[in-house]
Amino acid sequence: MWLDGINDLKTCIPELRVPVIIFGGSKDKAFPEQAYKELAELCPQSHLELFEGAGHMLPIEKMKKFKQRFFSLLESK
Repeated sequence: MWLDGINDLKTCIPELRVPVIIFGGSKDKAFPEQAYKELAELCPQSHLELFEGAGHMLPIEKMKKFKQRFFSLLESK
C-alpha cells in the first residue's frame, strides 16, 4: 500500500534490531490503518497500538490515553 513506492524502506526496515512501538489512529487520513499494519509486519520486533477514533494528531487528540499506554509499554520492555 503506502510502502509500495518506497522500496528502500521495505528493504531497510526488516533489518532493524531494536524494539519498535508503532502508534496510530484508526481515522488517520495521512496513514490509513492498513499502512500501520504493513509497517508493523515489516518490523521484526514491532508492537502496533491503534487508537480507535484518533486521527494523525494522536498524541494531542488522545493525550491521556496515549501517555498512559506509551509509558506502560516502555516500562514493560
